[in-house]
Amino acid sequence: MNDDFVQYLNNDDVHDGIIRRVSKENDRLEIFIETADGRMVVFEFTGVQNVKQNRPEDMVLYSLSELRETAPLRKFIFTNWDEEDDAFLEVTALAVASTQNTKDS
Repeated sequence: MNDDFVQYLNNDDVHDGIIRRVSKENDRLEIFIETADGRMVVFEFTGVQNVKQNRPEDMVLYSLSELRETAPLRKFIFTNWDEEDDAFLEVTALAVASTQNTKDS
């Protein structure tokens, strides 16, 4: 495993989930993920410094990993299940929180 690996986040919610929407406003980013059992989970990143992405909507996820980054920043990688697909999403931010969305998105 990569020496920069810190941890997996919300593995039960992310594994086999699908990114349905990515919404950025100022230094805040929301990622809406439909879980394998049909729930909608929202990851809210605050203090966003950098977002690298290519067609993340509808990407089926293998995992959400945190990698080592210069403090106080944290780096998060949404890993695509399909290694041959060029869709990806990486976020560098100060913090992340997740909630289950109970309203239509």
